[in-house]
This record gives sequence, C-alpha cells and structure tokens, in this order.
Amino acid sequence: MRKQVKAISAATLAAVCLAGALSGCSPAETVTVYTYQEGVHYSNQIEESSDGSFDTGLFMLNNVSRTMPDPAVLYVEDEDSEYNGQYLLFGTGSTYNFTCYSSTDLINWTYCSQAFTPQSYSWGTRTLWAPEVAYDADKDLYYLFYSATYQDLLDRGEADGSFAACVLNVAVSESPEGPYLEYNEYVLRKEAEANGTTVTDAQVQEAVSTPTYDQALFHDALPEDEKTGSFIAIDPSPFVDPVTGTKYLLMARDRQGDIQHSWIYIVEMEDWATPKYETLTRLTYADDAGYERTGNSINEGPQMTYNPNNGKYYLTFSVNDYGNATYCTGQAVGDSPLGTFRKLKTEEGGLFIYSADNENVSGAGHHFMLTVNGQMYAVYHRHVDPTVGGDNRAVTIDSVSWVTNSDGLEVLHLNGCSTTLQISPVSEYRNIATEAEVSASEGENVSALNDGIVPTHLTIEPWVTEYEMSGDSATITFTFSEYRTVAGIMIYNSIDYDKTFEQISSIRFDCLINGESAYADILDLAFNSSYLENGTTVPAAAAIASFADIQVKSVIITLERMYADQEMIAIGEIYILGK
Repeated sequence: MRKQVKAISAATLAAVCLAGALSGCSPAETVTVYTYQEGVHYSNQIEESSDGSFDTGLFMLNNVSRTMPDPAVLYVEDEDSEYNGQYLLFGTGSTYNFTCYSSTDLINWTYCSQAFTPQSYSWGTRTLWAPEVAYDADKDLYYLFYSATYQDLLDRGEADGSFAACVLNVAVSESPEGPYLEYNEYVLRKEAEANGTTVTDAQVQEAVSTPTYDQALFHDALPEDEKTGSFIAIDPSPFVDPVTGTKYLLMARDRQGDIQHSWIYIVEMEDWATPKYETLTRLTYADDAGYERTGNSINEGPQMTYNPNNGKYYLTFSVNDYGNATYCTGQAVGDSPLGTFRKLKTEEGGLFIYSADNENVSGAGHHFMLTVNGQMYAVYHRHVDPTVGGDNRAVTIDSVSWVTNSDGLEVLHLNGCSTTLQISPVSEYRNIATEAEVSASEGENVSALNDGIVPTHLTIEPWVTEYEMSGDSATITFTFSEYRTVAGIMIYNSIDYDKTFEQISSIRFDCLINGESAYADILDLAFNSSYLENGTTVPAAAAIASFADIQVKSVIITLERMYADQEMIAIGEIYILGK
C-alpha cells in the first residue's frame, strides 16, 4: 500500500528523540538527534486506499478533474468582489456560452457563474471559443475577449461552415465573474443610464447585430497576398507591454479561402475596444520548426512574455492538431511586440510545452502564462485520456523557468508536464534551495542541484544539466547564511533511467528544535518505484518528505550507489521548501 504524505508534529519529534555524541562534535558536546522513520513519520507516497490526501499547504498534484479546453486565468484583486484573492478560470465550454470557475489553489475549481451568454439575436451565438479576461485599471472594467461564428458571413456565402466564420469580439463586465455584455450593448446601457432613459429591445438588437471589432478594417489592413474575402480569427489574447504600457491583442488568424493555415497576428490597441487596424502584423507562419508535423497548418493559442533579463519578447503558440498527441507549444523571440519574431528550432529550445516524454500525458498545449508570488507558471490543457486524445481536455499547471541555451539565449522551460507532487503555487513556503550555497564531496555539475530548473527533456535540452555522481557515494551540503524555516524537501530524480536513484541514504538537517541545536535525520528516503517503469522515468518526479517547521542552517544529503553495475547516479534538482 502506498502511504500518505503527512506532516511531522512537534510531539512526534519528541517521541523519537535520541541523544548522543556525534561525529564532528567535540568529545564533550552532546547534540540531540531526531530520526524520522520511513512509514511512521514521513513518506513520499500518496495514499491509494482512502482519499489520496497529502499536505496541500505544501504540494499540488495535477489531475484531470476540471475539463476545460483553452484555459485562461484571472487573479482577482477587487475588495468589492466575493472572489477577491481567488483565481477565476475561463475557457471553451459548451461553445454557446462561457462558464467561470473559482479556485484558491489553481488546482481545484468550483463553479461560480455563467460568465457570458450572447443575446439570442446577437451576431454570434455559437462556436464561442477560447476566452481570455483582462482587467483595465483605468476603466475599472473587466474585458472578455473571444471568438464566435459571424452568421452574416455564412449568409453572404463568404465562409463554408460555422468553424470557418469565426471572428473576434469583446464583452465587458464590472465584476470579474460577470455577467459580461457585448461591448456595444454595455456602452448602450451605460449611456442610457447616464441620460436617465430606457433601453429598448430594438436598440439592444441593433447594438449586438455586428461585432465590436470591424472585420472589414481588419481585412483591409492585410497585405494583398494575404486577403481572402474576410478576416477569420480565433484565440484572442491581450498583452500589455510592461516597458511602454502599450496595449496589444494577439490572435490566430484562421484558415479561409486560398490560405488554409492558422497564423499568429498582433494588433496595437487604442483601448481594448478599439484596434489600430493599420498596425495589424503577422508574426508567424505555420512551418517546420522541428516540432511541427509535416504539413502542419496550425499556429494558435498565442501568448506573449517579456524577459527583463535581455529585453526580448517571447511569443509562445500551439501547433499541430489539438486532438492529437503531438499537440504542443513552441516559442519565438523578437525585439518588440510587433516583431519581427524568429521561431526557435528544437535544437535552440524552441519546444516549450511538450508531453511526448510522459506516457501519462498527451496533447499538452493552448496555454496561459501566469505569475504567482514572483514565479512564472503555464496553465495549459491536456487530454483527459492520453490513449484516446480528442476533444476531452483538462486544466493543468506547471512552473516555468528561464534557461540559457547553447547560443547564450535565454528560453522558456516548463518544469513538467508533471503528473506527480509539485510545490503548490499558492503555498506560503517556496523553494529556498536557490538561496543556499551548495557543495558536493564528489560529482559533476554541482550547480545544477539548486538552479531552480527541473530537467524534463534532456535529449532536446542539452544545456539543462543534472548533478552526476560516478563514485560510490557523495555528500551534498546546502548552507544558508542564517537559520531558515523549513517544512519539506524534494529530491528530483534523473530523467535518464540508467542514472536514477532508488533511495536517498540520509538527509540531515542542522537545525534548531525547541530552541536547541539539533540534527534531524531522514534515513533511506525512497523514490516511488512506480515512477520507474519500462526503462523510463516519469518526468519531474521527486523523492519527498514533509514535516513540522524546523529552523535549518544547513542540509546534508548522502547519496550512495546501490548497484555495482550502475555507472552513474544523477539528481535533477533539489527543492528545500521553506520561508
């Protein structure tokens, strides 16, 4: 039976107290040693037989319980909202409206509202896809960007089927969860309210008879060789340049007419309801970047991220068919939001969200970039059943790091796709190993132990290294400049099956317990053997222990070879959970 991850209480610590002279101490010095015993006071396993619980104050576990393709998240900072301090989830649902879910941990989502349903006589009442919501502090309004089928295009014969007639629009609400009204209807009602007049059904019907954004002006802004009769687009994503404050709207211009490709475009915005149509710019083609399938015609789900370290802009986008296991996310780099952007090849780190190395994950893509407590995350969907794929997709989340590729360029790296315990984004604890000095008695790439990067794709990211030990044993030491509050440790296994460890021989915390100098020892911390199957390692899997808060000055980890024929043992990363 797998065991539950559980916290170690102060009472339990006292019960297993041992006293004695320790090596490294003077003969007269006696230091208390607290020993945590496997299966009694800590475990890195998840209980199977009951509720599968673990310490949610420290950890999260991606699941597929909340089905929501094309997820986007809004953090609410609004004291007038009942959802203040919570996260709201939007995404593609019934395709006739948008539902909103709330969460405090970005993992467990609860229904909170029907966020947007178009009027029955609206220009677009079906094929509602991929909403994103942005708050505008200047207007004190929430804007919901989406696409829907423009019935008029079908009536005029300018599109073949509802999926080929999607155009962009924006809705507005004074509350983050909605209900949202199409922008034109919202303006009509606010003007009537200001004038003390009554809005008639006929006026509303007229207001929502056309989209807020002028499709003809979008089309006119295209180069002659890209015009197809109308401007079909999906997947709108707002971006505010943190350097200039300028607003932009990204989109995937969808297939139509002679152009049977989805390409990423961007337009500068006067405000969220008013594009500067003349700035419409294509940022990508659907082509071969090393991860796009032969004949791929899809670039969609765009996001833009600014890197303050090098002043560059990173465009991330999904490719291939979303129902297929090959659906994934690439990245391109440019010097301004309007480009030019260069797609990075696979060998440059161009592959960002990628599930092929994990048989438990399929079709990971259409992401949303989010920062929580100073840490970047990607919220993305993946197939509920990785063996089936298709339309049924669920929301998952993993942390994101900047890594430097072989050419010296920083690129985005996903610490996933994870299916095992990770540190919770909203925990009051965080990984403080990056703030410690690290040393090892033996081995290569010692700095890889606390660089904050969890290796997941070593074959395509050779610049992401692991610590490697070729001797019989090694002692790894993390030293802090002062005592730090610590409540757990995660030791990530090698992604290379031949280099994996089965257990960590010992972990010693040089610490204060009840105000007294002490050592707290964890002996034979096992790695979950189910994560080592068929000659592969589950990506981003760690040996984990959690316990009651202790004040830690240093952490000493002993790694020992278990089999003589294993040439090398490697560790991908070590997290120390503290504050």
